[in-house]
Amino acid sequence: MACEKNVLVPKEEAHSYLPDPMIKIHVSEGDGCKTFNVHKTLLTSRSRFFANALTDGTSWREAEDGAVRLPEDDPSIFTLYLEILYHNRIPVRESEAKADQAECQKDIKALQQAAFDSTLNQYETLGKLYVLCDMLQDDRASNLVISAFVEISSTLNPYTKKNHHPGRDPVGIVYRNTPASDPLRKYLTELYVFHAEEHWFSTMSANDYPAEFLFDVMAGMARARSKPSAASRLRDASNYHRKIEGEEDNAGKDTLSNSA
Repeated sequence: MACEKNVLVPKEEAHSYLPDPMIKIHVSEGDGCKTFNVHKTLLTSRSRFFANALTDGTSWREAEDGAVRLPEDDPSIFTLYLEILYHNRIPVRESEAKADQAECQKDIKALQQAAFDSTLNQYETLGKLYVLCDMLQDDRASNLVISAFVEISSTLNPYTKKNHHPGRDPVGIVYRNTPASDPLRKYLTELYVFHAEEHWFSTMSANDYPAEFLFDVMAGMARARSKPSAASRLRDASNYHRKIEGEEDNAGKDTLSNSA
């Protein structure tokens, strides 16, 4: 096996946080609670939430006992945050072995459905991870998650031969847990403004997406569209008349402009 490159690096590239003390992070509650040991310096240098919680002299209990409790969060999502913190990566993709196994079975439809479902699951997981990063006030981690959204959306799925975009679940997660000025909201809105196709809405109702998101998309489309031409169908009222049985369809023949 070939040796990895750049095994030897300058001393200045050593991780300065390694000798520092660890703190305990208790995530979730009850039987589902998991405890993580994380380097304090690394954590507080990235997250303003942890920096405030662990600063000596504050009123936070965590600053005294050196442990932080996140009772409402998911340990699996917090694990992904630690992957970002320590390795600057987000491991959410399905292994290629599963795809290869399905392909060997020559079940193309099942393979395509599995690939599509995997993409949807990735978006949902990333949505939850983004909300956690936002709560922890780690802007670098939040930016990495946004980059992950863009990477998935702009990459052609090798099995379906299509680009798959975030649907109602990740959109709902983001919109329910972020402020109006959030940058991921802006990305999701513009994705729908510029790339939405009619079939996206064939199986959805108005209640499937947050009302605030639909308003943002509508406002974005109004800003992005070109001004209607003078020959716009909006000038012909017959395009919108109710059909009356037994009468000839005169759409386009009688208009307000030529009836005078």
